[in-house]
Amino acid sequence: MKKQPYKVQLEKGKSYAWCKCSESNNQPFCDGSHTNLEDKDKTEPVVFKAKQDVEVNLCGCKETESAPICNGTHLND
Repeated sequence: MKKQPYKVQLEKGKSYAWCKCSESNNQPFCDGSHTNLEDKDKTEPVVFKAKQDVEVNLCGCKETESAPICNGTHLND
C-alpha cells in the first residue's frame, strides 16, 4: 500500500475499477486480486466512468472517504 496518491490520466467515457483491497499488482486499479480474499464484500473495487479527460489523484492509502479520489487522509498519519 502506498501512502501518497497515484496521479493518473483518465479518458472521457472510459470505465475504471479502483482497487480497494490493496492487493492488486496494477495499483491503483483492480486486477481481480480481491477474489482470493476471504471478505470479498469489503474489498470489491470502486467502478467509475470518467466524465472528461482529466488528471486526478487516486487514493493510495485506501483510507479516503471520497473513494476513489484522494482527500488527503494520508496526511493525518
